[in-house]
Amino acid sequence: MERRSESAVTAGRPRRSRARLKDRVAHAYYDYGRLCSSHPFSCLSFSIITFVLLSYPAIGRLRLPSSSPVDVHWSDTVEVAPGNDVPEWLQLTPSVYLQQIVVKGKVDPWNQSTLTQEMAVKGPLSRAFTIQKRLREFVTASNMRLDKQQCFHVHDKPAMPLLPDHGCLVLTPALFWENDEEKFFQDDDVIAKIFKPSCTPSMCPRELLLGMPTGMTGIKRKYSTNRQRDIDYSITIVLSQHRPEYISALKASLASLPEFEAIVSKGVDESTFVHVFYRPRKYFSDYFPLVTLYIVFLLYIYFSASKFEMVKSKWGLAFAAVLTVASTLTMTMGICAQLDITPTLWGAELFPYLAMIVGLENTLCITRAVVYTPPTLDVRSRLAHGLSHEGYSITKNFLTELVILAAGFFTFVPEIQEFCTFAVIGLVVDFYMQLFFYAPCLTFDLLRMGAEDKQRFSLMLFKSDPVELQVYPAIKCPMQRLWPRLFEGFEKSGQGLFRVKSESGLNEALVGESTTPIRPACEFD
Repeated sequence: MERRSESAVTAGRPRRSRARLKDRVAHAYYDYGRLCSSHPFSCLSFSIITFVLLSYPAIGRLRLPSSSPVDVHWSDTVEVAPGNDVPEWLQLTPSVYLQQIVVKGKVDPWNQSTLTQEMAVKGPLSRAFTIQKRLREFVTASNMRLDKQQCFHVHDKPAMPLLPDHGCLVLTPALFWENDEEKFFQDDDVIAKIFKPSCTPSMCPRELLLGMPTGMTGIKRKYSTNRQRDIDYSITIVLSQHRPEYISALKASLASLPEFEAIVSKGVDESTFVHVFYRPRKYFSDYFPLVTLYIVFLLYIYFSASKFEMVKSKWGLAFAAVLTVASTLTMTMGICAQLDITPTLWGAELFPYLAMIVGLENTLCITRAVVYTPPTLDVRSRLAHGLSHEGYSITKNFLTELVILAAGFFTFVPEIQEFCTFAVIGLVVDFYMQLFFYAPCLTFDLLRMGAEDKQRFSLMLFKSDPVELQVYPAIKCPMQRLWPRLFEGFEKSGQGLFRVKSESGLNEALVGESTTPIRPACEFD
């Protein structure tokens, strides 16, 4: 008998500890519900200010369509060591290497009576075929050729008609005539051929093949005077790997051609590498699944609120829930931008859907718990008891998710660690927004209910089982512990706050106008 009693006592201790912990968590949510319902404007304003401050880093880094689609970094070496001033994208493996051959040409001697501006442009452009022929035939001493080891090969049909569909990718003005020298010399209007492709704000085929902006080439649609002109352009070689010895040998080979005279560049230009990072463009089709899911989420919250029937504005709560989830995502991106946390592509695209699922669960739980409290209670009591009823389960799920993400973080897989860090920040922000944004919105919805709505809801709950509400002691102001003498003075003088009747207006005959004094500044009623 003694052993059984000892084992029963030992087994009962964890249960009592769990029940005590559950009561403390529920009491904490009850106290917060009283605070939030007493000052809904303050809580809502505080959450909006927090949203603006935490979202600012993400909004500041937002790239508009008119912004430059590239990031540029200059360095003295091909490989750049990581540092404070070095962008993260420099640690990625380069996709291609570009080498430009700049050609500066003019017709000399120039005879105004026999030569035209068409010839002034056609003469320098003809040297592009000479350079392209040398590129195809050039072989280094170590048997390195452009078309085998060095160049970037094209296999698919290009998006722009003028680009090659096979072989090495070399951007040259000769592509206007499909690399056919006979077509070039038979063309009587090369200027019209160059200006025929139309340009858009994001792509100009003419400048892509000329290797520089059209204004820097000296080529115009029409010339007002017939004088000698300098025509500049460049041939861009797209390489798959960087070989300094191949570039040096190619320079020497081009300088040996009788048609060209090598111009020594500045020392800085010879040793400077320009790193260009092209950000992937986002179209509406990329955001269409997420936007569609948010619309479905809005409709789902609306129809779920319609089943509750004890809310004033169903669309208002639906929009509040969507704003809660959307603001959670924006604030998370802002915090990650401030901390220089860049999640992987799959992690950044997966989290918005996970945040929506978690936010949906908490929103429905809080709404259901609050609206099914007795309508005869005042709004402060309804919100406080509703939060205390679901507070333990919300906290338990929140901590469980954090533990799972912590376990994923300690796998030491970089991609998983980045996603877990991103998700932990999102969960904490979602937990904060549920309490400081959605709960005040729910309070405003309850405050809009009139006496007729409360009476109708009371009749709906008349035949249902009564809800057992936990009785909690009066809330004490924290200042009472720091300055007890002040409160003792209030009690001796008979001054203080008074407990008021419920705003439901029921049992007015019993309550009357009498009030019962309680301890000062301790009750949020």
